[in-house]
Amino acid sequence: MKKRLRQAAGRFAHIVPGFLRGAAAGGSRELSARGMLLAALGLTAAKLLLTSFQLLLVTPGGAVIDDSLMYNLAKSIANGQWLGEYGWLTLSKHSFFSVWLAMLHTLRIPYLLGGQLLQAAAALAGAWAIAPLLKSRRAKLLAYLLLLWNPAASAAEVQLRVYRDNITPALTLLLFGGIIGCALRWRRPARESAGFALLAGAGLAAFYLNREDAAWALPFAAVGAAVTLWFLWRGEKTPGRVQKSLLWAVPFACLGAGVLVFCALNSAYYGRFILSDFTSREFNDAYGALTRVASAHPQEKIPVPRDVRERLYELSPSFAALEPYLETEMKYNGYGSIPDREFGSGGFYWALRQAADEAGFYADAETSKRYFETLAAEVNALCDTGAVQAGPPRSGTMPRIEARYIAPTLWEALQNLGRVLTFAEARPAHWTAMSEELSMNAELRAEVEAFLKNETNWQAQAGTVLPYYNPAQRLAYHLLDAVRWLYAFLLPVGFVLALVWQAAFARRVFAKNAPALPRMVWLIQLGLLLSILLRCCMIAFLFVASFNNVPHVMYLAAAHPLALLYAVLGISMLGAACREGERP
Repeated sequence: MKKRLRQAAGRFAHIVPGFLRGAAAGGSRELSARGMLLAALGLTAAKLLLTSFQLLLVTPGGAVIDDSLMYNLAKSIANGQWLGEYGWLTLSKHSFFSVWLAMLHTLRIPYLLGGQLLQAAAALAGAWAIAPLLKSRRAKLLAYLLLLWNPAASAAEVQLRVYRDNITPALTLLLFGGIIGCALRWRRPARESAGFALLAGAGLAAFYLNREDAAWALPFAAVGAAVTLWFLWRGEKTPGRVQKSLLWAVPFACLGAGVLVFCALNSAYYGRFILSDFTSREFNDAYGALTRVASAHPQEKIPVPRDVRERLYELSPSFAALEPYLETEMKYNGYGSIPDREFGSGGFYWALRQAADEAGFYADAETSKRYFETLAAEVNALCDTGAVQAGPPRSGTMPRIEARYIAPTLWEALQNLGRVLTFAEARPAHWTAMSEELSMNAELRAEVEAFLKNETNWQAQAGTVLPYYNPAQRLAYHLLDAVRWLYAFLLPVGFVLALVWQAAFARRVFAKNAPALPRMVWLIQLGLLLSILLRCCMIAFLFVASFNNVPHVMYLAAAHPLALLYAVLGISMLGAACREGERP
């Protein structure tokens, strides 16, 4: 099988030698430095122009746990009040995005423009990181443009909501680009790696503080550091390896410093030295205790069914205090189903927190901590004494990982990979949704647009509830969508070529006395591929075991830039191999 794969790869590489040599060498006619700069500036300006026609989809009174939360936290930060008055939502999520939003407001930079400028900076960092593998200015310019025009970074579901995924593609590039930049320069003077170490640190801290599930990227950073240290210290002595080794402490020191600052602020304002009380031990213990209780009628994606809740109301005084606030049509409608009187996996923990707030248990951070500690202790005691049938002790808000989920999760993960490679759902405009709340409230619309310094899509087409876009906007959206279609063709091809290089040249790369650089690139490629697959699997598991509907392009936005990096690196290596006349 391996022999056939190598033979097929060799034949395929001969079919497209001109293309691959061009990708690696940038063509026979080289760009001047001035020409490269002007082209980069011109095409960056073109993207900024097209995206300037985009309009925000804002729901200030809706999306209470998402967009509205981030917006309200940002207003508090801008007013010098950190995250505002303590309540059930205040420390519910990592809040770096709200800091970013408040900073844009303070600097008077429009929200959408700020996101695109950050994306441009991240694309530049990514192209700079892999520059040692790109032998011409033309190739460097192409790498920058491919990362810059990433359709996921202008997708409506990602960019036009006031939510933290707006900056996810850029933060991903900063983090992974910084790690890759350091790794590829292990033989160069330490001063050439210092900037990438700082870049990786800024990216790692911001990425981690932006989402609670950001830990999936930590293995790439940790393994990247370990692999580079191995290259530095194995065999012959590498000049300056002590200084270069010490640089790898910078990203993790930045992460630690960022976490320390946020926790210190939360301690100063709310008395809790934590990042989030949603991910705190007491809340996870309480939720885990509730979900370990066995149901007489277990249901898919229903973590605490009605019969379990009714039994616990009888036996647990702490849980019984929530009954008048939890068992309401408003809660069923917001977090579950009114006819079934049940709460879904993705909603029950929010319904639980909101009910605890209405019952008075979020008067301050210490009160909420004591309440959930008491709730966890009561329910676990009922389980341990046999008062209720229950499974083993558990803590956490994630669904149980069970064997029955494996096959559907893998299938969904494969579909997610297809969505990433084809930029599914990454359309640049909402054609069927508008900010209806703002269309009916001019005062609220003025407030939101003043804070964000962007227009919203509040106008409807005559006689409909569909958004109105003028001809210039529609033209810009169609051009951005044409870019998406182009990427949907190019990225799968590039991804396959990168896989071909990685699979077919593995033996040559790891052969005795083989050059070290291709080996480093191969390992970086493997890290990128595993990171992409891990993200796809994470979102697949949530879809299979928890949520009924997942906005894929939003949750997969971190994987798109990694797939682009993977393709660019793989093509550059395969092109170089063809240029040198190498065969698998």
